[in-house]
Amino acid sequence: MQMRWSLDMSMVKVHTCILPITTVDEMYELFARLGFPINNADGIIVISTKKGFIKKFEMKYNVKIYMVGSNVFVFGILTDEGFLEAFARLHPKGSEWYLECINKEYSHLCSSILDAIKRGIRLYETQKKGSSNTAHQIFKMSRAFESFLDGFAEVTAISAAIKYPIVERKIIKLGELGDVLELIDYLYSKYRNGKYVVLLLSGDWMFSIAVDLDRKEFTPSLVVWSSNLRLLGEEALKKFSQINRDENVRLTVYSMQE
Repeated sequence: MQMRWSLDMSMVKVHTCILPITTVDEMYELFARLGFPINNADGIIVISTKKGFIKKFEMKYNVKIYMVGSNVFVFGILTDEGFLEAFARLHPKGSEWYLECINKEYSHLCSSILDAIKRGIRLYETQKKGSSNTAHQIFKMSRAFESFLDGFAEVTAISAAIKYPIVERKIIKLGELGDVLELIDYLYSKYRNGKYVVLLLSGDWMFSIAVDLDRKEFTPSLVVWSSNLRLLGEEALKKFSQINRDENVRLTVYSMQE
């Protein structure tokens, strides 16, 4: 059942914690998997809604999605004149995500977008849950990347990005991540194969984890700048679990593909 937008309700909570969709392409893929017609050449989703109180009639809209900054999705209608008119945006507030209907004329369309995003997130979470059970069982900690991580701690963010392409970057609250195995599950459900480095960076410490999704192994590392503390393996995990989970950190995922 779709939620209807009242005149005094322009913003509705969609999701708590990390949003499983992080790019425009993934948002288009979400709508495609739900059965919405997609014009890939023009980047348009065709959304049909019913409008009217007594006599309902069907309306079709050509909707485009784009991003403002690194984490705000904007939904716009492509008019007959070729203009793009924004009517809704999906954005975070703290650890929560909200869909805001910024043009009440299209409240019926906002309801369709809201319903689709919620259904899409449930679909992603169901798939993640299925793969998480597998990932928890098959991934093991190893010393395979110890020397790599020790050297990685010395490089700057700029030089790392040149050598290892960034595939994901965002600011999050540490508590949103769960434990390290949940972070590995997230990588496994999203990328399936390859090697990646996940970097969590605060003002005083850097936690990194190198993961080989093909060999099903990972190596964790923790560096604390103020005390020059460097830990690997179990010691790094133990110390990392003691860090304040309310802290905001920068999460960056680097690809290690050849």
